Amino acid sequence: MSEDGGAVLELDLGNTRLKWRSLVKGGVGAAGFFVRQDYPSLPACLAALSLELDRFDFSQVRVASVASAASNEALALWGRNELALCVEFARVSREWAGVVNGYDDYSRLGVDRWLAVLAAQQLAPEGACVVDCGSAVTLDLVVSGQHLGGYIVPGLRLMNAALFGSTDGVKVVAENLDGGAGLLLGRDTAGAVNLGLPMMVASLVAEVVQRFLREREVRLQVILTGGDAPAVAGFLEGAFLCRPDLVLDGLVLAEFS
Repeated sequence: MSEDGGAVLELDLGNTRLKWRSLVKGGVGAAGFFVRQDYPSLPACLAALSLELDRFDFSQVRVASVASAASNEALALWGRNELALCVEFARVSREWAGVVNGYDDYSRLGVDRWLAVLAAQQLAPEGACVVDCGSAVTLDLVVSGQHLGGYIVPGLRLMNAALFGSTDGVKVVAENLDGGAGLLLGRDTAGAVNLGLPMMVASLVAEVVQRFLREREVRLQVILTGGDAPAVAGFLEGAFLCRPDLVLDGLVLAEFS
């Protein structure tokens, strides 16, 4: 809730999804997401969102956005016209909420990664490996309030699209991205792709954690978020946390512009 007691609308505007939730007295009032490609434009997607929000009286809108400047302008206009509110956009800081940004140019770190790191620091103060499985897969390490940096690789569906577009015999639609215990082998092309891609990401996570632990005697909590987190989780060994709303959780801690 906001300081004046009204509901808070939180938005995570990504390249693939517009994720939302309302915070009311007692917790989350409602939540959901829209797949942006299902709509001809962002304003059309926001119009669909408006239908979900009629029952709430909002006093604040706070946003994590990695979208274009034009998309952010459209979102700000929607906030003024539909909710009569000024949209607050989270920004990346050199140091905030007890966390020091690890990028040489701190402003170049994606705001979604920064918010996830802020939230992860609260969940695992000693150390965390944050894995966001979205359009891209990002890994970030934060240890005792120091963001160390991370990695960026294509997301599962981007990797699938590369196979689909660059080969003649691997025309597989990304679906059924489910893992499981033990060694799973695809018995057809679709199975080989849909098992292989999340296993690649899980292997990257395992390698990063193992290398880190060889250098430091610090407990490192793996925290998964993002739309494809469940698929990757099926291939991870060892303990991990799955927090679908980690970026939105970071909005509570963020600095705004």
